[in-house]
Amino acid sequence: MRRTQIIATLGSSTDQMNVLQDMILAGMNIARINMSHGNQALHASRIKHLQDVSKKLKKRVDILIDLQGPKIRIGKFINKKINLKINSKLILDPEFDQNAGTEKTVYLSYSDLYKDLNLNDILLLDDGKVALKVELIKGNKISCVALHAGVLSDNKGINIQGGGLSASALTSKDKEDILFASQFDIDFFALSFVKTAEDIDNIRSIIKYADSKAKIFAKIETKKAVINIEEIIKTADGVMVARGDLGVELGLAKLPALQKRIIKIAKLLHKPSIVATQMMDSMIENSMPTRAEVMDVANAVLDGASGVAFSAETAIGKYPALVIKYVDEICIEAEREDFLSYIKF
Repeated sequence: MRRTQIIATLGSSTDQMNVLQDMILAGMNIARINMSHGNQALHASRIKHLQDVSKKLKKRVDILIDLQGPKIRIGKFINKKINLKINSKLILDPEFDQNAGTEKTVYLSYSDLYKDLNLNDILLLDDGKVALKVELIKGNKISCVALHAGVLSDNKGINIQGGGLSASALTSKDKEDILFASQFDIDFFALSFVKTAEDIDNIRSIIKYADSKAKIFAKIETKKAVINIEEIIKTADGVMVARGDLGVELGLAKLPALQKRIIKIAKLLHKPSIVATQMMDSMIENSMPTRAEVMDVANAVLDGASGVAFSAETAIGKYPALVIKYVDEICIEAEREDFLSYIKF
């Protein structure tokens, strides 16, 4: 029997009953609802759909609500994207039209970002694919210069290289989403952009107010979270190594060691850990994983992770049930070689 939990994100690719049924039968243990996309009506429909199918199959599937947190994004471009050249100028403006971005100016979702910046700071967009250097700060408008050529498309996220965002981990949207999700008797909340143990205490009070018994997973994706990692894990019910934003903030080369360190601390504190981000990314389009992806999933199990999580691979990918099938096989084989103790959910 497989011990590692498989967490799969629901999305447009999983809306058909037969697909969701195949995912559950293939071994999905936990369904992730990503509150960064869609609206509450859509999420309610997917949760009910999941509960109906799992009840029909007589197989328990837990639900994890992944809260958006203070994710900073640009707006939309008139032509859906722009082509940046080296030294291209781009202004990030929170007062600009959200849907009218041009090669010169684009909307910024966080009006106080300027307070966290200094001249020559580097902003990384689209998980680091685009790098902008802060050249001028005038009021809440940020003038930047592109460090290399590339394509920038609608609604891409922004990180500060090296961290330093001061925004609270728990936003007003998150509070509304907690109250909304609690009516469905969900099992877990994942708190994004955690920085301190106090962030966990704050969300716990909201969950208690909502009369929910859901457990809290702290998503580790900031430099400050790494600094405060032991206190965060002690306070939370579990931890998620969120390698997307964590890699952007601290650099990709640091990710392997950080993953192992976080999982090791979680095990010592008897807390479950999840590894997430791009584990089977090629299966968004392809019907089988790469050898490197197989190794990535297996190594997470050998590191001692309690679960592995998948986002676009199942939410919008072509083969969501096949992703689960491969992961199930990989985890079982990796567990044969792993003699470490496991922390159950």
